[in-house]
Amino acid sequence: MEALALRRPEPTAAFIHRRVGDIAHDRGLAAPSYTTVRTIMAGLDPGLRTLAQHGDAAYRDRFELVFRRNASRPNEQWQVDHTLLDVAVLDKTGVPVRPWLTIVLDDYSRAIAGYTVFLGAPTAEQTALALHQAVNRKANSGWPVCGLPDVLYSDHGSDFTSARLERVCLDTHIQLIHSRIGVPQGRGKIERTDNTVTDTVTVGSNPYGVAVNATTNTVYVTNFASNTVSVIAPSVLVPGVPSGVLATAGNGQATVTFTPPASDGGSAITGYTVTATDTTTPGNGGQTVSGTGSPIVVTGLTNGDSYTFTVTATNAVGTGAASAASSPATPATVPGVPTGVLATAGNGQATVTFTPPASDGGSAITGYTVTATDTTTPGNGGQTVSGTGSPIVVTGLTNGDSYTFTVTATNAVGTGAASAASSPVTPTKPVVTPVATPADPSLAATGSDLALPMGLAGLLLIAGLAVLGAARLRSHSRKPHIG
Repeated sequence: MEALALRRPEPTAAFIHRRVGDIAHDRGLAAPSYTTVRTIMAGLDPGLRTLAQHGDAAYRDRFELVFRRNASRPNEQWQVDHTLLDVAVLDKTGVPVRPWLTIVLDDYSRAIAGYTVFLGAPTAEQTALALHQAVNRKANSGWPVCGLPDVLYSDHGSDFTSARLERVCLDTHIQLIHSRIGVPQGRGKIERTDNTVTDTVTVGSNPYGVAVNATTNTVYVTNFASNTVSVIAPSVLVPGVPSGVLATAGNGQATVTFTPPASDGGSAITGYTVTATDTTTPGNGGQTVSGTGSPIVVTGLTNGDSYTFTVTATNAVGTGAASAASSPATPATVPGVPTGVLATAGNGQATVTFTPPASDGGSAITGYTVTATDTTTPGNGGQTVSGTGSPIVVTGLTNGDSYTFTVTATNAVGTGAASAASSPVTPTKPVVTPVATPADPSLAATGSDLALPMGLAGLLLIAGLAVLGAARLRSHSRKPHIG
């Protein structure tokens, strides 16, 4: 059954089922079901089927992965190649010649990073010029492709294998890789670009020279013999750079607004990505959120850490360069709950102590507020007093009423939740007990109301009472005079 499935051309499951049924019948065996045939065919190694039915080239293209080079991001790999344009121009001697075009292509986005148009055979110098343009930032903001690639991939042309190009790549830390001789695998992207970059339009009499449109980066090459100009238009590019990035901090998040790039690269922008950078604790950064437009909310941030944000735009070609970073924004929330609230009663007041909350919410605490609740006569409660820390004294309380107290903390964001209530306390007017010195010391010992005050006034009072008593005695002891 497997031998039948590996025939060329590829047989159908129905054919194999009928053929195996005939063989089973001839040998007196039970024929397998159609489902069994399909299952066995599906279990065959794909590489073996490709090799048997389509040959070595197809097998190599699909399964020799060691030579397959696919980029996963912009500037990971560039390809470079030359093509001879199907136009003719007059060289300096007046002889019609076909110019060469060198293209440097970003493998991931398929955007043209750089190019040169020249006469004469390709050389390492022309390749270096194209690479120089590719690496540097372009004056046209609509052509944002630039930077240093990790890998430069080329064929085995003499200019690509020259010592000069090797030195350039060595100096710029670019890994130069050549395709296998006779097996240009992975180079279809740039070859397809070469096949589609030219278009011919008819112009008036006396066309002249080679020109480049600085706005669109379109190259016009003149064919004097046929009065035509070949138009070499750049491929669709990645979008430009978003601008005006502004971040507004929230509780563990930030809302990022931005202005779309001036250029979409020739292909509609499909989305934007915001990336957060934690400048306080770098390990807490790296959050990315995508959306279809401004604003985009980035969550999962650490309150109290300072963050900046960049934005990139993406179209069908790929992702453009990141925007300039926003100004720093610090996510924060209201403070936590104070703990350990304890009240000590006084005369019409109470002293409240507490422990600050474990978290300030990412913003420094600016104050605390104590609120009194009268549990005896609720109308006598509601007193609030603010302060910068513990303790805080609450006045204006009613002596004899029972009170509890709660504490809140406030920062730049707002006021947090109230603490648990303290245990009740009752403000009381203090009782003053006078201390006296009586005439009879035994009275002082018993605390009798007859106790007399101490000090000079007490002595004078005692002396006065003694004089008054003596006078009354004399008055009662006089005998009446009989005439």
